[in-house]
Amino acid sequence: VLGCAMAVERWVAINRPFLHLSFKVAHAWQVVLLLTTSALVLALLPIFNIGNYITQPPYTWCFLPIQDSQSTVDKYLVLVFLSLGLTALIISLLCNILSGIPLVKARMKSRNCYRRPSAHGVHHVQSSSMFCSLDVEMLVQLAAVTVVSCVCWGPFFINILMKQLTWGPNNQEKGFTLQSVRMASWNQILDPWVYI
Repeated sequence: VLGCAMAVERWVAINRPFLHLSFKVAHAWQVVLLLTTSALVLALLPIFNIGNYITQPPYTWCFLPIQDSQSTVDKYLVLVFLSLGLTALIISLLCNILSGIPLVKARMKSRNCYRRPSAHGVHHVQSSSMFCSLDVEMLVQLAAVTVVSCVCWGPFFINILMKQLTWGPNNQEKGFTLQSVRMASWNQILDPWVYI
């Protein structure tokens, strides 16, 4: 969810710079506090007997019940988690794409502006390496953040969605569930490396 907030902030900074200038640091802290508190409340609900955490096959990790019989509260908690996760992932994807488009356009425009014909009709490119390198670095980072988030979290969310749409236990997919959890956990490992 914080990654989604960062993607929205990035989109505002690139596409609406004057609006972004009006944001204060206090606003950012309020958003971070609100999102962190919301996630913490959702995570702590089972501790207050609103829903359950159960061990998942192969009984090495715990999560809300996603494949066996569920109470109504458990089903709603899973759907809330799924809705928040998919919404955050889709908004992040859209914001990162919409942030990348102006960067690509600016790169193409700067490439055309710096081409000047010489006396012999040959085009020479003036040095704009500082601008281009920052531009390319930001594009690569946006692409990497987007790909890492989608590849890591996408299978887990899709797996949960499929389990909620089907009725009855399906033992064949338990291995995929574990693999999707492992992929989701890799997001926390890869994200700092992408930002570095």
